[in-house]
Amino acid sequence: MKTHHITEENFHEAMHAARIILNLYNRAVTTYGGFGGSLFLNEFDAFKYLRCEMPRNLGDRIGLDPDLLRKGAAVCLLCHLYDIWETGGRDHFRTHALSRKIKRCLDNGFLDGLPLAKDAALLAYADRGIFAVKLQIVYLDYILGYYQGVLGKAHQRLSLPG
Repeated sequence: MKTHHITEENFHEAMHAARIILNLYNRAVTTYGGFGGSLFLNEFDAFKYLRCEMPRNLGDRIGLDPDLLRKGAAVCLLCHLYDIWETGGRDHFRTHALSRKIKRCLDNGFLDGLPLAKDAALLAYADRGIFAVKLQIVYLDYILGYYQGVLGKAHQRLSLPG
């Protein structure tokens, strides 16, 4: 997997991925208050967006943050790991094709830029209980943190000069 470059030609695909991620975040908050079963719908290639880059002027112009795409892609993969554990147990987890693909992704450094997600994913392969606890930390930082950032920007825009 290489770095995915978001350009004028392909930004519509990235916007679609962002909509899916925001839907995932909304469901995590309103339905589960964290990670839950079947949160992720297989509607975009999360692996592609783990390492995505976009010119700042393009992101500013279209209102798309590559950090949302990177973190959201990681959350999607963590949802997959959670679902695999929940539906099949340890043996199923160790042999599941997607679980093995995510492990290769980890081994090749594709989550190195997202240390919290990397730590959580590594725990999925070591200790299911600690993995579940770490997912709550990812939820607080990535998902609720995203909404905190949005609210902070909204408050700044609404602030009247002193």
